[in-house]
Amino acid sequence: MKPIQAGLLGAGTVGSGTFNVLQRNQLEITRRAGRGIQITMVADLDTERARAAVGDAAQVVGDARAVIANPDIDIIIELIGGYGIARTLVLEAPIVIVSGGAVETPLLLQRSGMGGGGVGRYLRLHPTTAVIGFHDREIYGAAGIPLSAMCDEHITRDANGYGFWLECPPLHPSVGSVAIAGFGEAHASVMRQFPTLSSTIALVRDGSDMQASSGSVLTDAKGRARISYALTAPDAANLRASIEAAARLQLAAGARAVHTLHTSPIVVTREADLAQIRTRAVHANRVSLFSAHVNGTCRIGTDPATSGVSPTGERHGVPGVYVFDGSMLPTGIGVNPQETIMALSSILTDRLLARWS
Repeated sequence: MKPIQAGLLGAGTVGSGTFNVLQRNQLEITRRAGRGIQITMVADLDTERARAAVGDAAQVVGDARAVIANPDIDIIIELIGGYGIARTLVLEAPIVIVSGGAVETPLLLQRSGMGGGGVGRYLRLHPTTAVIGFHDREIYGAAGIPLSAMCDEHITRDANGYGFWLECPPLHPSVGSVAIAGFGEAHASVMRQFPTLSSTIALVRDGSDMQASSGSVLTDAKGRARISYALTAPDAANLRASIEAAARLQLAAGARAVHTLHTSPIVVTREADLAQIRTRAVHANRVSLFSAHVNGTCRIGTDPATSGVSPTGERHGVPGVYVFDGSMLPTGIGVNPQETIMALSSILTDRLLARWS
Protein backbone atom coordinates (compact mmCIF):
# COMPACT_ATOMS: atom_id res chain seq x y z
CA MET A 1 0.00 0.00 0.00
CA LYS A 2 1.26 3.47 -0.89
CA PRO A 3 2.67 5.36 2.15
CA ILE A 4 0.69 8.28 3.55
CA GLN A 5 2.19 11.46 2.12
CA ALA A 6 2.74 13.96 4.92
CA GLY A 7 3.65 17.63 4.93
CA LEU A 8 5.61 19.02 7.86
CA LEU A 9 5.17 22.63 8.96
CA GLY A 10 8.15 23.69 11.08
CA ALA A 11 11.66 22.24 11.09
CA GLY A 12 12.87 23.41 14.47
CA THR A 13 13.83 21.14 17.34
CA VAL A 14 10.47 19.34 17.50
CA GLY A 15 9.85 19.35 13.76
CA SER A 16 13.26 17.98 12.80
CA GLY A 17 13.03 15.45 15.63
CA THR A 18 9.67 14.24 14.33
CA PHE A 19 11.09 13.94 10.84
CA ASN A 20 14.03 11.86 12.10
CA VAL A 21 11.83 9.57 14.19
CA LEU A 22 9.55 8.84 11.24
CA GLN A 23 12.51 8.26 8.93
CA ARG A 24 14.24 5.88 11.35
CA ASN A 25 11.09 3.86 12.02
CA GLN A 26 9.64 3.55 8.52
CA LEU A 27 9.84 -0.23 8.41
CA GLU A 28 8.41 -0.68 11.89
CA ILE A 29 5.54 1.75 11.26
CA THR A 30 4.68 -0.08 8.05
CA ARG A 31 4.87 -3.47 9.79
CA ARG A 32 2.57 -2.40 12.61
CA ALA A 33 0.11 -0.18 10.78
CA GLY A 34 0.15 -1.81 7.35
CA ARG A 35 1.03 1.53 5.79
CA GLY A 36 4.00 3.83 6.06
CA ILE A 37 4.20 7.59 6.61
CA GLN A 38 6.52 9.56 4.34
CA ILE A 39 7.23 13.26 4.83
CA THR A 40 7.66 14.57 1.31
CA MET A 41 7.42 18.33 1.85
CA VAL A 42 8.67 20.58 4.64
CA ALA A 43 7.95 24.26 5.22
CA ASP A 44 10.02 26.56 7.39
CA LEU A 45 10.85 30.25 7.20
CA ASP A 46 14.49 29.26 7.68
CA THR A 47 14.88 27.11 4.57
CA GLU A 48 18.60 26.56 5.15
CA ARG A 49 17.89 25.09 8.59
CA ALA A 50 15.16 22.91 7.09
CA ARG A 51 17.43 21.61 4.33
CA ALA A 52 20.10 20.80 6.90
CA ALA A 53 17.52 18.82 8.88
CA VAL A 54 15.92 16.81 6.07
CA GLY A 55 18.57 16.75 3.35
CA ASP A 56 17.31 15.45 0.01
CA ALA A 57 14.55 13.33 1.58
CA ALA A 58 11.86 16.00 1.21
CA GLN A 59 11.14 19.17 -0.74
CA VAL A 60 11.77 22.29 1.35
CA VAL A 61 9.77 25.49 0.92
CA GLY A 62 9.49 28.72 2.85
CA ASP A 63 5.70 29.08 2.67
CA ALA A 64 3.49 26.82 4.79
CA ARG A 65 0.53 27.42 2.51
CA ALA A 66 2.41 25.80 -0.37
CA VAL A 67 2.43 22.55 1.58
CA ILE A 68 -1.25 22.86 2.45
CA ALA A 69 -2.19 23.54 -1.17
CA ASN A 70 -0.28 20.52 -2.50
CA PRO A 71 -2.93 17.99 -3.64
CA ASP A 72 -0.49 15.10 -3.19
CA ILE A 73 -0.20 15.71 0.58
CA ASP A 74 -2.56 13.52 2.63
CA ILE A 75 -1.96 14.96 6.09
CA ILE A 76 -0.32 18.04 7.60
CA ILE A 77 1.83 17.89 10.74
CA GLU A 78 1.87 21.36 12.29
CA LEU A 79 4.86 21.92 14.57
CA ILE A 80 5.51 25.63 14.07
CA GLY A 81 4.41 26.62 17.56
CA GLY A 82 3.39 30.01 18.83
CA TYR A 83 0.14 31.91 18.28
CA GLY A 84 0.83 33.55 14.93
CA ILE A 85 0.68 31.72 11.60
CA ALA A 86 0.31 28.36 13.36
CA ARG A 87 -2.97 29.41 14.95
CA THR A 88 -4.27 30.81 11.68
CA LEU A 89 -3.45 27.63 9.76
CA VAL A 90 -5.10 25.39 12.34
CA LEU A 91 -8.26 27.50 12.40
CA GLU A 92 -8.49 27.33 8.61
CA ALA A 93 -8.03 23.55 8.45
CA PRO A 94 -11.17 21.51 7.65
CA ILE A 95 -9.99 18.77 10.03
CA VAL A 96 -7.99 19.29 13.24
CA ILE A 97 -6.78 16.35 15.33
CA VAL A 98 -5.90 17.15 18.94
CA SER A 99 -3.40 14.78 20.57
CA GLY A 100 -2.22 16.65 23.65
CA GLY A 101 -2.87 13.89 26.16
CA ALA A 102 -5.32 13.88 29.06
CA VAL A 103 -3.91 17.12 30.54
CA GLU A 104 -3.20 19.37 27.56
CA THR A 105 -6.12 18.26 25.36
CA PRO A 106 -8.90 19.37 27.74
CA LEU A 107 -7.01 22.58 28.54
CA LEU A 108 -6.66 23.41 24.83
CA LEU A 109 -10.34 22.75 24.19
CA GLN A 110 -11.44 24.89 27.14
CA ARG A 111 -9.13 27.77 26.21
CA SER A 112 -10.53 27.58 22.66
CA GLY A 113 -14.14 27.86 23.77
CA MET A 114 -14.83 24.15 23.21
CA GLY A 115 -15.12 23.03 26.82
CA GLY A 116 -18.14 22.03 28.87
CA GLY A 117 -19.88 18.71 29.35
CA GLY A 118 -17.42 15.91 29.91
CA VAL A 119 -14.33 17.88 28.82
CA GLY A 120 -11.84 17.98 31.68
CA ARG A 121 -13.78 15.52 33.84
CA TYR A 122 -13.45 11.79 34.59
CA LEU A 123 -9.68 11.93 35.01
CA ARG A 124 -8.24 8.42 35.42
CA LEU A 125 -4.71 7.93 36.71
CA HIS A 126 -4.11 4.26 37.55
CA PRO A 127 -3.06 5.34 41.07
CA THR A 128 0.18 3.51 41.75
CA THR A 129 2.09 2.77 44.92
CA ALA A 130 4.81 0.30 45.84
CA VAL A 131 6.28 -1.82 48.59
CA ILE A 132 9.99 -2.27 49.26
CA GLY A 133 11.30 -5.71 50.22
CA PHE A 134 14.44 -6.03 52.35
CA HIS A 135 16.29 -9.24 51.42
CA ASP A 136 19.35 -11.05 52.74
CA ARG A 137 20.77 -11.51 49.26
CA GLU A 138 21.67 -9.16 46.46
CA ILE A 139 18.71 -8.22 44.24
CA TYR A 140 19.98 -5.04 42.58
CA GLY A 141 16.78 -3.87 40.94
CA ALA A 142 18.59 -1.30 38.78
CA ALA A 143 19.89 -4.03 36.45
CA GLY A 144 18.25 -6.47 34.09
CA ILE A 145 15.02 -6.26 32.13
CA PRO A 146 12.61 -3.54 33.33
CA LEU A 147 9.02 -4.59 34.07
CA SER A 148 9.95 -8.25 33.77
CA ALA A 149 6.70 -9.70 35.18
CA MET A 150 3.13 -8.79 36.08
CA CYS A 151 0.26 -10.37 37.98
CA ASP A 152 -3.41 -9.68 37.11
CA GLU A 153 -4.98 -12.14 39.56
CA HIS A 154 -6.88 -9.32 41.28
CA ILE A 155 -7.86 -7.23 38.25
CA THR A 156 -11.61 -7.84 38.79
CA ARG A 157 -11.73 -8.11 42.57
CA ASP A 158 -14.63 -5.75 43.41
CA ALA A 159 -18.37 -5.90 42.68
CA ASN A 160 -17.98 -3.69 39.59
CA GLY A 161 -15.26 -5.83 38.04
CA TYR A 162 -12.49 -3.40 38.91
CA GLY A 163 -9.35 -4.12 40.89
CA PHE A 164 -5.58 -3.86 40.54
CA TRP A 165 -2.51 -5.51 39.06
CA LEU A 166 1.08 -5.90 40.22
CA GLU A 167 4.27 -5.33 38.27
CA CYS A 168 7.93 -6.05 38.89
CA PRO A 169 9.60 -2.72 37.99
CA PRO A 170 13.18 -1.52 37.85
CA LEU A 171 14.37 0.14 41.06
CA HIS A 172 16.88 2.93 40.49
CA PRO A 173 18.56 4.92 43.30
CA SER A 174 16.99 8.22 42.22
CA VAL A 175 13.43 6.88 42.19
CA GLY A 176 13.91 4.65 45.21
CA SER A 177 15.34 7.41 47.36
CA VAL A 178 12.36 9.66 46.64
CA ALA A 179 9.78 6.92 47.16
CA ILE A 180 11.15 5.47 50.40
CA ALA A 181 9.90 7.34 53.46
CA GLY A 182 12.20 8.87 56.04
CA PHE A 183 14.75 11.61 56.61
CA GLY A 184 18.37 11.98 57.60
CA GLU A 185 20.30 9.04 58.96
CA ALA A 186 17.30 6.69 59.02
CA HIS A 187 16.75 7.26 55.32
CA ALA A 188 20.46 6.98 54.55
CA SER A 189 20.57 3.66 56.42
CA VAL A 190 17.89 2.25 54.16
CA MET A 191 19.61 3.48 51.01
CA ARG A 192 22.90 1.87 52.07
CA GLN A 193 21.05 -1.43 51.72
CA PHE A 194 20.06 -0.61 48.13
CA PRO A 195 21.68 -3.69 46.48
CA THR A 196 19.43 -5.98 48.56
CA LEU A 197 16.19 -4.03 48.08
CA SER A 198 13.39 -5.22 45.82
CA SER A 199 10.20 -3.41 44.79
CA THR A 200 6.75 -4.38 43.61
CA ILE A 201 4.40 -1.73 42.26
CA ALA A 202 0.62 -1.93 42.50
CA LEU A 203 -1.57 -0.17 39.94
CA VAL A 204 -5.26 0.39 40.62
CA ARG A 205 -7.78 0.33 37.81
CA ASP A 206 -9.59 3.43 39.02
CA GLY A 207 -13.11 4.49 38.14
CA SER A 208 -14.89 1.55 39.78
CA ASP A 209 -17.83 3.88 40.27
CA MET A 210 -18.17 4.65 36.56
CA GLN A 211 -20.65 7.48 37.08
CA ALA A 212 -18.33 9.37 39.45
CA SER A 213 -15.68 11.82 38.26
CA SER A 214 -12.66 11.15 40.49
CA GLY A 215 -10.64 14.01 39.09
CA SER A 216 -10.60 16.93 36.71
CA VAL A 217 -8.36 19.07 34.50
CA LEU A 218 -10.04 22.47 34.29
CA THR A 219 -9.09 26.07 33.62
CA ASP A 220 -9.74 28.96 35.97
CA ALA A 221 -10.96 32.43 34.96
CA LYS A 222 -7.45 33.31 33.71
CA GLY A 223 -7.05 30.13 31.70
CA ARG A 224 -4.61 28.55 34.16
CA ALA A 225 -4.67 24.80 34.70
CA ARG A 226 -6.35 23.43 37.81
CA ILE A 227 -5.89 19.68 38.31
CA SER A 228 -7.61 17.79 41.11
CA TYR A 229 -8.03 14.12 41.99
CA ALA A 230 -9.31 12.10 44.94
CA LEU A 231 -9.82 8.36 45.36
CA THR A 232 -13.40 7.17 45.58
CA ALA A 233 -14.26 4.68 48.33
CA PRO A 234 -14.18 1.65 45.96
CA ASP A 235 -10.84 2.74 44.49
CA ALA A 236 -9.39 3.30 47.97
CA ALA A 237 -10.45 -0.22 48.94
CA ASN A 238 -8.70 -1.60 45.86
CA LEU A 239 -5.60 0.41 46.70
CA ARG A 240 -5.40 -1.05 50.22
CA ALA A 241 -5.88 -4.54 48.82
CA SER A 242 -3.14 -3.92 46.26
CA ILE A 243 -0.62 -2.90 48.93
CA GLU A 244 -1.47 -6.00 50.94
CA ALA A 245 -1.07 -8.28 47.91
CA ALA A 246 2.26 -6.68 46.95
CA ALA A 247 3.61 -7.06 50.50
CA ARG A 248 2.48 -10.71 50.64
CA LEU A 249 4.28 -11.32 47.34
CA GLN A 250 7.54 -9.89 48.69
CA LEU A 251 7.30 -12.08 51.81
CA ALA A 252 6.77 -15.12 49.60
CA ALA A 253 9.88 -14.13 47.60
CA GLY A 254 11.98 -14.26 50.75
CA ALA A 255 11.99 -10.69 52.06
CA ARG A 256 12.76 -10.51 55.78
CA ALA A 257 10.81 -7.24 55.97
CA VAL A 258 8.55 -5.24 53.68
CA HIS A 259 7.99 -1.47 53.97
CA THR A 260 4.95 0.29 52.54
CA LEU A 261 5.08 3.86 51.22
CA HIS A 262 2.79 5.29 53.87
CA THR A 263 4.05 8.51 55.44
CA SER A 264 4.70 6.39 58.51
CA PRO A 265 5.60 3.08 56.83
CA ILE A 266 3.97 -0.15 57.86
CA VAL A 267 6.70 -2.73 58.38
CA VAL A 268 5.57 -6.25 57.52
CA THR A 269 7.65 -9.19 58.68
CA ARG A 270 4.98 -11.90 58.83
CA GLU A 271 1.50 -12.66 57.48
CA ALA A 272 -0.22 -11.34 60.60
CA ASP A 273 1.26 -7.86 60.02
CA LEU A 274 -0.70 -7.46 56.79
CA ALA A 275 -3.88 -6.67 58.73
CA GLN A 276 -2.48 -3.20 59.52
CA ILE A 277 -2.67 -2.28 55.84
CA ARG A 278 -6.44 -2.87 55.68
CA THR A 279 -7.22 -0.06 58.10
CA ARG A 280 -4.46 2.48 57.36
CA ALA A 281 -5.57 5.71 55.66
CA VAL A 282 -4.74 6.16 51.98
CA HIS A 283 -6.04 9.69 51.41
CA ALA A 284 -3.91 12.70 50.50
CA ASN A 285 -0.50 12.93 52.20
CA ARG A 286 -0.92 9.56 53.92
CA VAL A 287 0.67 7.31 51.27
CA SER A 288 2.87 8.00 48.24
CA LEU A 289 1.02 7.60 44.95
CA PHE A 290 2.36 7.89 41.42
CA SER A 291 0.90 7.90 37.94
CA ALA A 292 2.37 7.32 34.50
CA HIS A 293 -1.02 6.70 32.85
CA VAL A 294 -3.11 9.86 32.58
CA ASN A 295 -6.35 9.22 30.71
CA GLY A 296 -10.03 9.95 30.38
CA THR A 297 -10.63 13.72 30.41
CA CYS A 298 -12.29 13.86 26.98
CA ARG A 299 -13.81 10.43 26.90
CA ILE A 300 -15.77 8.82 24.10
CA GLY A 301 -19.53 8.67 24.58
CA THR A 302 -22.92 9.55 23.19
CA ASP A 303 -24.01 11.92 25.97
CA PRO A 304 -22.31 15.36 25.68
CA ALA A 305 -22.96 15.95 29.40
CA THR A 306 -20.67 13.10 30.44
CA SER A 307 -18.30 12.72 27.49
CA GLY A 308 -16.04 14.90 25.40
CA VAL A 309 -16.19 13.28 21.97
CA SER A 310 -18.54 11.10 19.97
CA PRO A 311 -17.73 7.47 19.07
CA THR A 312 -15.93 8.82 15.98
CA GLY A 313 -13.58 10.90 18.16
CA GLU A 314 -15.20 14.18 17.05
CA ARG A 315 -15.79 16.86 19.69
CA HIS A 316 -19.50 17.12 20.46
CA GLY A 317 -20.93 20.15 18.66
CA VAL A 318 -17.67 21.11 16.91
CA PRO A 319 -17.53 19.51 13.44
CA GLY A 320 -14.02 18.82 12.19
CA VAL A 321 -12.27 18.80 15.59
CA TYR A 322 -11.18 15.32 16.65
CA VAL A 323 -9.38 13.97 19.71
CA PHE A 324 -7.08 10.98 19.25
CA ASP A 325 -5.13 10.36 22.47
CA GLY A 326 -5.47 8.85 25.93
CA SER A 327 -8.03 11.41 27.02
CA MET A 328 -10.68 9.68 24.90
CA LEU A 329 -10.58 6.37 26.82
CA PRO A 330 -14.13 6.01 28.21
CA THR A 331 -13.11 4.05 31.31
CA GLY A 332 -9.99 3.25 33.27
CA ILE A 333 -8.55 0.14 31.63
CA GLY A 334 -6.91 -2.76 33.43
CA VAL A 335 -3.58 -2.67 31.66
CA ASN A 336 -0.83 -0.22 30.72
CA PRO A 337 -2.68 1.90 28.13
CA GLN A 338 -0.15 2.57 25.37
CA GLU A 339 -1.23 -0.13 22.94
CA THR A 340 -4.93 0.56 23.54
CA ILE A 341 -4.41 4.25 22.76
CA MET A 342 -2.49 3.45 19.58
CA ALA A 343 -5.05 0.86 18.45
CA LEU A 344 -8.05 3.11 19.09
CA SER A 345 -6.36 6.07 17.38
CA SER A 346 -5.48 3.92 14.37
CA ILE A 347 -9.04 2.63 14.00
CA LEU A 348 -10.58 6.09 14.29
CA THR A 349 -8.01 7.55 11.87
CA ASP A 350 -8.85 4.92 9.25
CA ARG A 351 -12.55 5.70 9.64
CA LEU A 352 -11.88 9.42 9.42
CA LEU A 353 -9.85 9.03 6.23
CA ALA A 354 -12.55 6.82 4.72
CA ARG A 355 -15.23 9.45 5.37
CA TRP A 356 -13.18 12.35 4.01
CA SER A 357 -11.54 10.66 1.04
